[in-house]
Amino acid sequence: MASGFLGKSNPAAATWTNIYTVPTSKVASISINACNQSTTTANVDVVISTASASGSIVASEYVEYAAVLTGVGSTLERTGLVTDATNGKYVWVRSSTANVSFTVYGYEE
Repeated sequence: MASGFLGKSNPAAATWTNIYTVPTSKVASISINACNQSTTTANVDVVISTASASGSIVASEYVEYAAVLTGVGSTLERTGLVTDATNGKYVWVRSSTANVSFTVYGYEE
């Protein structure tokens, strides 16, 4: 059973990034954190999807859409997210600007 930090990334601006994949037949209880490290306001998106490719993400899978992170040090945290064990799940993140870091932490069973 994996636990602790499960994924992290500091993606390029406006780029969908798969930060974590829940293994098939596992359930994961996760928290997702986004931290703006820039002086520029950022809009961030977080998706938990069955899609293994970003082009297949659908609107109903968004956990956050265009959430606003103002300047340096502003954060977004979503906790208590539990995935099911069907066909794996993919956690996708995107930010309108560079220098926003994302982390996924929790446990799988």
